[in-house]
Amino acid sequence: SPGTPWKTRKYSPGVQGLHEEIIHFYDFMSPRPEEAAMRREVVKRIETVIKDLWPTADVQIFGSFSTGLYLPTSDIDLVVFGKWERPPLQLLEQALRKHNVAEPYSIKVLDKATVPIIKLTDQETEVKVDISFNVETGVKAARFIKEYMKKYSLLPYLILVLKQFLLQRDLNEVFT
Repeated sequence: SPGTPWKTRKYSPGVQGLHEEIIHFYDFMSPRPEEAAMRREVVKRIETVIKDLWPTADVQIFGSFSTGLYLPTSDIDLVVFGKWERPPLQLLEQALRKHNVAEPYSIKVLDKATVPIIKLTDQETEVKVDISFNVETGVKAARFIKEYMKKYSLLPYLILVLKQFLLQRDLNEVFT
């Protein structure tokens, strides 16, 4: 049906039917290999610009892309580790503009935020990316979620349903 494209058959009654539909929803919403490859290319393009500026910097992916629990609309979260007094947001912003990685009007430097970040939309794929500096919490959280996913095999199913539920109600942004 149009509102539920993952629904290809009638489900059993009751909780069993809910279980079946959640499995189908998960399979339908889960990223395809080409989607993951495309996102890795986005990361590679940005990482090239970063390494060009700071060869010893360490770029790490965290958030839903690193756990595999991302929706098609999800952004990519990157953190850059390096030896700076203050995060060099403006420097990276200029380099990203110079290399035409992002859509020109999409680059936003949020330097007054609790965690200062650069937000951008990748020029080629229109995937949104957030870049922070020297913040370990996201990487640790991703590690924690991966551990729990090993322990509880049904967790990814529940997380994707919850993420879609929140997205449909505009409650998916951290600052809402």
